Amino acid sequence: MYLRLNILRKDEYSHARQGALAAGNLLGDEGDLDSYEYTSLCTSLTWFNKYLRVPAILNEQVCERAISWFKSEARSPIDQMWELVAILQVLGVGFHLFTTDNPGSIDYEDDWQLVAKPHRTDRGRWWRIQRNSADF
Repeated sequence: MYLRLNILRKDEYSHARQGALAAGNLLGDEGDLDSYEYTSLCTSLTWFNKYLRVPAILNEQVCERAISWFKSEARSPIDQMWELVAILQVLGVGFHLFTTDNPGSIDYEDDWQLVAKPHRTDRGRWWRIQRNSADF
């Protein structure tokens, strides 16, 4: 099984709900945060920058609809993601946890994550919401 933590804002490239990492980066760059909020957010994002590989394929235009997923056994990054989500919630950002057994056509995979393009017939139908929070 694969999982993804999304906020409710749509990503301009994939047209899917934006991932929590992208939301955290945007808030860090553009958000009106006090110094404690900014420091907490940067600490969380630094862990991902240090330990989670950013697949080069995400920068290719051919993969603009690709979506990143964590593998269910990727405990360290998933635990870190929950910490990031807790920070985002304090900042008023809601999220959804999605799971799937069929993320689509896989373009990249490593020990913790994969990047896949949803099958055309499955777009918008194959995610199962596991937990809801307030809207963003």
